This record gives sequence, structure tokens and C-alpha cells, in this order.
Amino acid sequence: MHEADRPDTVTIDSARYVRQDGILKLVGNNWTPIDNRTTFRDTIFYNPLFLPVVFDGQILPSDLNFLSPAKGKSLLLGADFHLIPPGATLLPSIRQDNWVQSVRRNYFISNPAFVRYSAFSFNGTGFIDNQTMLSPREFKDKISGKRSDLNTKIALEKYVPRRIYWMKSGEHSLQINQNQYSDNWYAGGNNNYSVINYHKILLNYKKDKVSWNNTIEWKLNFQKTPADTLHNLSISEDYLRAYSVVGLSLNSKWSYTLTNEIKTPLFRSYKINSSNPKSALFSPLVVNTGIGMTYSLSRNSKVDKYRKLALSFDLSPLSINYTFVGDDAVDETNFGVTKGKKAKLDIGSTYNANLTYNYNRNATLSSRLKYFTSYSKVIVESENKFNFAFTRLLSSTIYLYLRYDDGVASSKRDASLGYFQYNELIGFGLNYNW
Repeated sequence: MHEADRPDTVTIDSARYVRQDGILKLVGNNWTPIDNRTTFRDTIFYNPLFLPVVFDGQILPSDLNFLSPAKGKSLLLGADFHLIPPGATLLPSIRQDNWVQSVRRNYFISNPAFVRYSAFSFNGTGFIDNQTMLSPREFKDKISGKRSDLNTKIALEKYVPRRIYWMKSGEHSLQINQNQYSDNWYAGGNNNYSVINYHKILLNYKKDKVSWNNTIEWKLNFQKTPADTLHNLSISEDYLRAYSVVGLSLNSKWSYTLTNEIKTPLFRSYKINSSNPKSALFSPLVVNTGIGMTYSLSRNSKVDKYRKLALSFDLSPLSINYTFVGDDAVDETNFGVTKGKKAKLDIGSTYNANLTYNYNRNATLSSRLKYFTSYSKVIVESENKFNFAFTRLLSSTIYLYLRYDDGVASSKRDASLGYFQYNELIGFGLNYNW
């Protein structure tokens, strides 16, 4: 278009016109991001789109037109050809400025409560007084680096984070289970549906090369068997177990350790329709102490952050195993104590293995293996639990407890299972970890 045909309204398509001498000119933009009085020696340009929103009065677009565009006014208007490529002109910048203004207008209309009318309404914005302004000489000195105060080191306060030496965690569950016991299960029990209460607390201490790991477990299984006419409520499984390992690290995996395990029931348990207790408080009380070495292994998956493996072997070639039966009504021969005696002491070797495998966030396998031998008899315990969490509080558990003890009286030997015993259950209920 010619200068005489210059449109009154500036649009992207009419952002240029041709003067009578044939020179292409750009139409002046109504909005410029830089004030005419701004100098560029120490100015940093920011995209207005990322600056705090301050109302600038430009609520209407610059190309607002209430009339239909005239047709046939110029052959160049809207034509799809250019004398100069648009990329070589200011047209991309004009388009960008118009787009930024459009975004700001939409924000003014949609969020009027968040729009400020002055930059000084923002927190932390202050006025520049004469004392904070630099003279030309001071500004020149700072740029040249001749001032000695630029090299002055700033004294920072040293922060030493508080170290945590104790690590604590726990597991608590209350489940409804289906139980099945062998006839010679050492703590008694009958096939039934029952409610089981389980608590486990871990208290681990680590400082430099010294470690002290503690595990406290309490398991109590209540059951009501209609065939039992002597007891309204009986206890099929009950034990309180404390396992402690004190170690001195040799390297990242091996350490010298002293292990100690204490295990006892808390309540009396009976066989069905029997008034003679199978177990009671401190009947039995089993204490195992050993000295040796521990091997520890820990692995974290690179694929799944919840997939973890923790494995440890406690090897105690020298250990003692003490068994005490304090209740006179409890048959001590069920626990390898000679008839008429209260206690026995065995010297031998003890080996413990503990495995915890988290396959993912919901599935966890826990296993414990204990092997003690006095070189004349053997006690083996294998406790395995698979827990699947449906939610944070609901889970299902498969539990299998295997035990072998050839130190009990031969009269207690089962005809089909021998000295082998087992305890199996499948349960569903509440579970909470911390």
C-alpha cells in the first residue's frame, strides 16, 4: 500500500506500507517495551511475560476496529508475497509484542484481584534514595575493581547438622486368620479361625564403627474353639522375643559381634479340653548368647526405588543356650529339660540369618532362620512371612513357622512328623508401619 493508503488501525497484516518513492516502511507500534528515555549501557532486558503483573492501562488491543475492513483498497493488503522476507524485518518482534500484550490483557480480565497498579505495592520493593545511589566515580571504581572492599571475604556462619545415631521403625498388625498346627506343635494349638496380634519394633544405633541393633517382637494368637468345653478363650501362640546385636565394624560388610536373644511366653496356653498348661510366663524362658562375626548386605534396585534387599548372617561359633521352666504345672520335657529339673544349659554354636526383601511398595517377604547345635542335638527355627498391602492399613499375610528340635523327650516324638513341627496361617486385616 502507499503512504496515502496507510490504514488507521495497525494489524499484523497491515504492519507495513509502501511510500510513494517505493521504500517499504513499518507502521509504528503503539506499545514499546523500552521507554524512549532508557539508556542501554547497564540495562538488562526481560520478557514482560515473566515480570510481575502491573496494570499499564492498555486493556484494549491496538488493532481494535468496529468497522469491517475495506475491500479492494490495495493490491498488497493481505497478499501472500513480500518484497523483503518477514524474518529480515521487525515483523516477528511486532508479532511477539502483540502476543505478550494479548496474554497480559487476558490476565487483567481473568484475574483482576491479582493485578497491581503500582510496582511499589509488591513486598520488598523500596525507593532509591540519594544515599544508595552511586556517583559516577564510585561506579567506575567498582567496575574497574580497584576498590579493596570487593576482595573482602564474607564471614559465613558455619552450620553443623545434628547427626542422628538412632533409627527407629515399627510394624503393627491385627488380623483374622485360618490356622493349622501339627499335632506335636511345641506350644500347643488347634485348627481354628483366630485373631492374631503382632507387634515389631526396630531400634538401631550406629556411630562410627560401633553399632547396636535391637529387634523386639510380640505375637499373641487368640482363638475360640467350640470343641473346647473347659476354656472359653484359649491362646494358641504367644511369645515375646528380644534380639540384640552389638557390633564393631571391620569393613563395610563384616563386623565383630556379640548376639543375645531372649524369648518367653506371657500367658498360659492349654491343649483343647485340658487343664494342664502347655506354656506360661518364663516357661520356657530361652536365652541364647554368642560371640562371633556378622555379614551384612544391602541392595537397592535402580529400576524400582521401593525394591530393596537386606540380608545378614550372624555367625557365633561359641554360644550358650539356656532354657528355664519356672511353672511347675508346665511339662519341662516339652522343651528338652530333664524331668524334675528346672533348667538346662547347652554350649555350642548358633547361626542366625535374617532376610527382608521388598519386591515393590506393597509386597514384602521377611524370613528368619536360627540354627543351634550342642553337637549332640539340634534346634532349627525358620520363620517366614509374606505380606501384601492393599492399602496403607489393609494387608494380607501368609505365615509359615517351621521348627525342628531333637532334644525333647523321645515320648514327645510324633509318629508321622518325628521332631519336625510347623505352624501355618493365612490372614487378612489391619497393618500399620512407621
